[in-house]
Amino acid sequence: MLELLEYSGSFLALLGATMVARNDKHSKWGFVAFVISNFLLSTWSIMMGAYGLLTLNVFYLCINVYGINKWFKLKLF
Repeated sequence: MLELLEYSGSFLALLGATMVARNDKHSKWGFVAFVISNFLLSTWSIMMGAYGLLTLNVFYLCINVYGINKWFKLKLF
């Protein structure tokens, strides 16, 4: 279970980075991959007691929500 969270979160982070780097019409979905990755890696961090990594993922989550807001042209804030 722990390895599934860790590797799934890592894979989605790499997928998200690749999608955003392409800078095309599908790039916005990279931020969605990042958000899912943040939740998976945050869960893994809590289970492992890695609170520094949890803090990092919470900040990344905020940045990725901003990216979703901008790329999907939402008016969340």
